[in-house]
Amino acid sequence: MKKTFLLFYLIATFSCSYTYENMSVLQYMKQLENGTYESYELPLLDKKDIPTLIEYAQNKQVIVKHPTNPISSFHLDSVTLGVIAMWTIESIRLTEINNNKSTTYRYPSLNPRLVDTTYTITNKMELQYIASTSYANWWNKSYKSVLSKLNDNPLQNTSIRWR
Repeated sequence: MKKTFLLFYLIATFSCSYTYENMSVLQYMKQLENGTYESYELPLLDKKDIPTLIEYAQNKQVIVKHPTNPISSFHLDSVTLGVIAMWTIESIRLTEINNNKSTTYRYPSLNPRLVDTTYTITNKMELQYIASTSYANWWNKSYKSVLSKLNDNPLQNTSIRWR
């Protein structure tokens, strides 16, 4: 009986100690790449992780296991790694601006889906390219403070939005 309890205790302790809450940005991206990311939730990352995510923004690898907003009635079967990287950047940006890192407020939209509000661009790869360029330009632009950078919407000068 003691051995069974000890085994159960060890499994419960060590399986709960590694969650999306303490995951590094590289672990997150590697798990997405390898198809081993198991949570629907976005990990709790920080503004210091944005440069790494920017590096993935143009990645066109299609992934099927990815975070998704649990309140959305629409589910994307697949999305590119680059789009998830940008969606994660947007999550970081909004949680920092609102100073609220609770799980509920981490989702920047119902889905990790880019749309053109003018309906002239329908090609997903073209949308990703324009958005990733906008995110890179936004991050590399000089600002007076990090907060003013985060308050600036990377997609504001485009017709692309998160939906």
